[in-house]
Amino acid sequence: MMAENSRTRPENSPVTRAKLTLAKSKIPAIRKLSVEHDGIGVVLRGHVDLYYYKQLAQELVRNELDDIAIVNRIQVADYK
Repeated sequence: MMAENSRTRPENSPVTRAKLTLAKSKIPAIRKLSVEHDGIGVVLRGHVDLYYYKQLAQELVRNELDDIAIVNRIQVADYK
Protein backbone atom coordinates (compact mmCIF):
# COMPACT_ATOMS: atom_id res chain seq x y z
CA MET A 1 0.00 0.00 0.00
CA MET A 2 1.36 3.42 -0.91
CA ALA A 3 1.91 5.97 1.82
CA GLU A 4 -0.47 8.90 1.58
CA ASN A 5 1.22 12.16 0.69
CA SER A 6 1.05 14.47 3.72
CA ARG A 7 0.18 17.42 1.47
CA THR A 8 -2.97 15.72 0.17
CA ARG A 9 -4.52 14.84 3.52
CA PRO A 10 -7.29 17.29 4.54
CA GLU A 11 -5.51 18.35 7.74
CA ASN A 12 -2.48 19.36 5.66
CA SER A 13 -4.34 21.12 2.85
CA PRO A 14 -3.24 24.68 2.14
CA VAL A 15 -6.65 26.02 3.20
CA THR A 16 -6.53 24.20 6.53
CA ARG A 17 -2.95 25.25 7.20
CA ALA A 18 -3.79 28.89 6.38
CA LYS A 19 -6.90 28.84 8.60
CA LEU A 20 -4.94 27.40 11.51
CA THR A 21 -2.24 30.04 11.06
CA LEU A 22 -4.76 32.90 11.09
CA ALA A 23 -6.58 31.36 14.07
CA LYS A 24 -3.38 31.70 16.14
CA SER A 25 -3.27 35.49 15.67
CA LYS A 26 -3.77 37.74 18.68
CA ILE A 27 -5.73 40.14 16.46
CA PRO A 28 -9.46 39.26 16.41
CA ALA A 29 -10.03 40.68 12.91
CA ILE A 30 -7.35 38.37 11.50
CA ARG A 31 -8.85 35.34 13.25
CA LYS A 32 -12.21 36.10 11.56
CA LEU A 33 -10.85 36.08 8.00
CA SER A 34 -11.90 33.32 5.63
CA VAL A 35 -9.69 31.20 3.42
CA GLU A 36 -10.83 29.48 0.23
CA HIS A 37 -9.17 27.35 -2.42
CA ASP A 38 -9.30 28.79 -5.95
CA GLY A 39 -7.82 25.89 -7.90
CA ILE A 40 -4.32 27.35 -7.94
CA GLY A 41 -3.75 28.54 -4.39
CA VAL A 42 -5.65 30.17 -1.56
CA VAL A 43 -7.78 33.30 -1.40
CA LEU A 44 -7.96 35.40 1.77
CA ARG A 45 -11.28 37.23 2.29
CA GLY A 46 -12.86 39.38 4.94
CA HIS A 47 -12.70 42.86 6.42
CA VAL A 48 -10.12 44.53 8.66
CA ASP A 49 -9.76 48.02 10.10
CA LEU A 50 -6.16 48.62 9.12
CA TYR A 51 -4.11 48.08 5.98
CA TYR A 52 -1.39 46.74 8.29
CA TYR A 53 -3.73 43.87 9.30
CA LYS A 54 -4.32 43.05 5.64
CA GLN A 55 -0.58 42.85 5.06
CA LEU A 56 0.04 40.96 8.29
CA ALA A 57 -2.54 38.29 7.46
CA GLN A 58 -1.01 37.78 4.04
CA GLU A 59 2.51 37.46 5.42
CA LEU A 60 1.42 35.05 8.16
CA VAL A 61 -0.10 32.80 5.52
CA ARG A 62 2.86 33.26 3.16
CA ASN A 63 5.24 32.06 5.88
CA GLU A 64 3.13 28.92 6.32
CA LEU A 65 2.50 28.30 2.60
CA ASP A 66 5.79 29.34 1.08
CA ASP A 67 5.16 27.41 -2.15
CA ILE A 68 1.45 28.20 -2.65
CA ALA A 69 -0.08 31.16 -4.51
CA ILE A 70 -1.96 33.61 -2.26
CA VAL A 71 -4.63 36.02 -3.48
CA ASN A 72 -5.39 38.73 -0.93
CA ARG A 73 -9.03 39.89 -1.27
CA ILE A 74 -9.17 41.31 2.25
CA GLN A 75 -10.97 44.66 2.37
CA VAL A 76 -9.83 47.51 4.58
CA ALA A 77 -12.57 49.60 6.21
CA ASP A 78 -12.90 53.04 4.69
CA TYR A 79 -13.52 55.59 7.44
CA LYS A 80 -14.08 58.87 5.60
